[in-house]
Amino acid sequence: MALAPQMGATPSAGDPGAGAAGNSVKMRVQLQQQRGRGNTVDHASVTLTDPRGGGVTAAQVVAALQDLHNHPAIPNREQRRAAVALTRAIAWIQSRPPDGVAAVVKKSFYFDPGNPSHSWRFDVENLRGHNLRR
Repeated sequence: MALAPQMGATPSAGDPGAGAAGNSVKMRVQLQQQRGRGNTVDHASVTLTDPRGGGVTAAQVVAALQDLHNHPAIPNREQRRAAVALTRAIAWIQSRPPDGVAAVVKKSFYFDPGNPSHSWRFDVENLRGHNLRR
């Protein structure tokens, strides 16, 4: 499934440098499945950039997460948990300061928080720059 194109969105194969200018600000959102310790399956990754340097907005990250939530790899039995994880991710994004964040951040939203070693998840990563501005 192709994710809906968004301004500054570049699908990647998990490479933080894929498809972005050298000094651009950058975030990545991912749909991953944990199958035991050290066994992670990356089902989809979207790298968001703003080569102008103004930052990837909170709205862009939420839109990318919503696209990942609709990914066909998520089994029907996980749909309810996926919706809850998406809600938690959006709440976390909206709780960041209005001016965004500049630190390198990686936050995971497990479909089954009680069993993270065997759970699907959404990852939100601030890889470079000042992002998540509202």
